[in-house]
Amino acid sequence: MTNDLLLCRRLNDIIIEKPNITSKIIQLIPATEGASDPFTAFRTDENTLDIGLTKKTYLSIFKEAHIFWHNNLVPYAPNFEEYWHNDREKLINTYYMTLGYLLTTNENHTIIRLHELTFWQIWKTSPNSRQFLLSEFEILTVLISSRLKRINKSSSLWLMVKKISIALIFHEIMNAGVPGTIELYQVLVNRILKSCEIHFANYYASGFLKWCIRFNFILYKNTDSTQIRRSMAEMNAMILNSLVLLCHQKLTDVSLWTTLEVYLRESRRKLSSSEHTIDEYNLVIDQLTTLGKADLTKIIALSEKVMPEFDVEDFQVQQINWLLKANCSALSPYVALITPLPALSLKTSLQLQTMISFAYKNEKEKLTNFEETREGNTLYSSKAKFASVLYHLLLKDIV
Repeated sequence: MTNDLLLCRRLNDIIIEKPNITSKIIQLIPATEGASDPFTAFRTDENTLDIGLTKKTYLSIFKEAHIFWHNNLVPYAPNFEEYWHNDREKLINTYYMTLGYLLTTNENHTIIRLHELTFWQIWKTSPNSRQFLLSEFEILTVLISSRLKRINKSSSLWLMVKKISIALIFHEIMNAGVPGTIELYQVLVNRILKSCEIHFANYYASGFLKWCIRFNFILYKNTDSTQIRRSMAEMNAMILNSLVLLCHQKLTDVSLWTTLEVYLRESRRKLSSSEHTIDEYNLVIDQLTTLGKADLTKIIALSEKVMPEFDVEDFQVQQINWLLKANCSALSPYVALITPLPALSLKTSLQLQTMISFAYKNEKEKLTNFEETREGNTLYSSKAKFASVLYHLLLKDIV
C-alpha cells in the first residue's frame, strides 16, 4: 500500500514543503534526455517557485490515480467510506488519489466530493488540524494559479478554494483571530491575481477577486475593531494597486476591468447591497459545519459604522487620463471607470468631458493628415479606432 501513488505524494510534498513562497506555478515542460526526477522545481526569483512536469509525468499521474480508483474505490461505489472504514492509511491514500485527479481532470464531481470528504475526515482526526488546513490551502491555491488551462478554469476547484479560505482566513479575520492570517490572505490574493495574469479573461479568478473585494468592504464598514479596519484597508490598497497594474497591461480583458468597476462601486455602496455576499458566506459556513463539524460563526446582522476614505472621482479622472495618454481603443475600460457612480459631480463630469473632447479633436486632426495614405495604413486604423471610441463616449453621453 505504501508504494501506491508515489507521484501524487511527491507532487503534494513539493507543493507544501516551502510554504513561504508567494507563487508556485505548475506547468508542463519539454522532456529532457537523461532526467531522472519526474518533477523539476526551481526558483525563478525569491517569491516564485516553478514546478515543471513533462507530459509523460502528467499522464503517469493520471494513470496512477486512475488505477488506484478502479482497484480500490470503484468496488465500494457509492459507499466509498466503507473502503477506508477504521483504516487511516486507506483514507490518506484516497486523499492523495484525489489530488492526482484534481491535477489531471476537470470537473469530475465524484472525485471532487470524495476529495472534500477525505480531507475533512483527516482534518477531524489530525493532531495538527490547522497545519493540515494550511497544506490543503497551499495545494488548492497552487492548482488554481497553474498554467494548466482546464484545471485553472474549474468552477468546482474555485469553490473549494473559497470554502478553505473562509475557514482559514475570512472567518479568522472577522473574529480578529489567528496571527498571520492577513499574510495568508495576501498569498491568496497574489495567487488569484497570478491566475488572472496567466490566463486571459479568467472569469473564475476575477469572480473570486470580486467576492474578496466585497467581503473586505463589508468587514471594513461593519466593525468597531480598529485592527480589522486597518487590515482591510491594507488589503484593499494591495488589491487596487495590483489590479490597476494588471488592467494597464491587459486593456481588452473585460474580466479585469469589471473587477475594478466592482471595487469602485463597493467604495461608495451602503451595506444593504451586500446581502448576496453575506448569504454566500453563511451558506459556505453551513457546508463546512456539515463536512468538518467545525465551530464557525455566521454573519447575522450588519450595521454601517464607517465608510472608507477613498476619492472615487479623483481616481476615475486619473485613470481616464492614463487611458487617453495610452491611446486606449477598447471601450470597456472607460465604461468600467465611468459607470460605477450613478451621478458624477458637475466638476468631475465637466473635467472628463473636456479631457475626452480634447483627445477626440486632437485625433481627428491627426487623422486628416492620413487621408491620402490611409489604405492599408495600420497607424491610421489604430487612430481611427481610438477616435471612434472617444466619439462613442461623447455621443452616448456616458460622461
